[in-house]
Amino acid sequence: MMIFVVASGYLFAVYIFLALAKRIIKKTAIAEVSPEFEEEYSSEMLVTPRS
Repeated sequence: MMIFVVASGYLFAVYIFLALAKRIIKKTAIAEVSPEFEEEYSSEMLVTPRS
């Protein structure tokens, strides 16, 4: 029973760590877009309002 508790705690910690890493990577990837890239592809980006 103790092994099950330790293993599930470990898996939960890994899951949380990966979720946080994914979230941080998304934020930094969006922040690192250069202005030249935005100007070059701004006409190709389509923004639609949420309903």
